[in-house]
Amino acid sequence: MKLPFEPRYFTSILWLALIMFLIWTIGTELGWGNRDNIALPQSKPQKARPVVVPLQPEFALLPLDQYYTEILTRPLFVPTRRPLPPELVSSLQQQQSSSEPIAPPKPTMRKGQFILDGIIITKDKKIALLREVATRKMVRVELGQEINGMQIEKLDRDKITFKQGDEYEEIILKIKAASPPAGQYGNTGRVAPPASAETVPGAPIAAPTSNAGDPRSVFERRRALRQLPPP
Repeated sequence: MKLPFEPRYFTSILWLALIMFLIWTIGTELGWGNRDNIALPQSKPQKARPVVVPLQPEFALLPLDQYYTEILTRPLFVPTRRPLPPELVSSLQQQQSSSEPIAPPKPTMRKGQFILDGIIITKDKKIALLREVATRKMVRVELGQEINGMQIEKLDRDKITFKQGDEYEEIILKIKAASPPAGQYGNTGRVAPPASAETVPGAPIAAPTSNAGDPRSVFERRRALRQLPPP
């Protein structure tokens, strides 16, 4: 069965053919498909040329007499804007040349900053445990170390010596005496003085016994000190 031909199909086919022709023309002008195997141009290596940078001349002030005459004739730091007399200028120069440089003041030692809490002496090191008086902070220092501007000059078993300039400070380790254990002289809570022939005439010297904590032996010893007969 043959389909009838319609005029609108002819217009569409004509436009399609025109578009294809334009695409082919543009591709031919641009060389589509012919530029894939074009060899790239080889770059020629250029020799490196040394760059010579001229050095600038050293900076120097221009002569004062020629370029700064106004500043010399009208100085800025003089209230009258007039130059000083030559006699005064020469005297000031002499004073500057004859004056000796002033030495800075020596730092003074602040004593009483630390308390010595302990000393550790080993084969290789000597260490001191200090406590700051103001902050109560513990500080660990070694021999030769510097703290608060003071150097550890000497470290012995019971004292430490600080040095700052010509000043010295010595801090001695304070050790608290240990209290006797409870019950050594009975349950009275008081420490009895040792018996001696000088304090109590005629009193016998009691030998130390193993039952020192027995209250009966303490009672008998007190009666002997007072020269009382046994019960």
